[in-house]
Amino acid sequence: MNTLKQRITGGWNWVRIVYLVMGILVIVQSIAVKEWTGALLGGWFAAMGLFGLGCAAGSCYVPNCYYKSDPTNNLITNETDPVKTGYEEIKGV
Repeated sequence: MNTLKQRITGGWNWVRIVYLVMGILVIVQSIAVKEWTGALLGGWFAAMGLFGLGCAAGSCYVPNCYYKSDPTNNLITNETDPVKTGYEEIKGV
């Protein structure tokens, strides 16, 4: 399990920086206009950036699948699929 120090010091990317900066800006602006619920919202986004929580840690990233066609049986299969399932393309007459 990651320690708090490792979560704060490691794994920084541009998304975490944006979350942290925007969260701090929302906190400062909310305090300036005495809107305390906005400060809580800004604190949530700043915490996401600082501690690498949620999408700020890159956990919402979905990688592209790489597909390869098999000319012998006219199936398109996923290279990472261990079962090699696929579908057959049906062409019109």
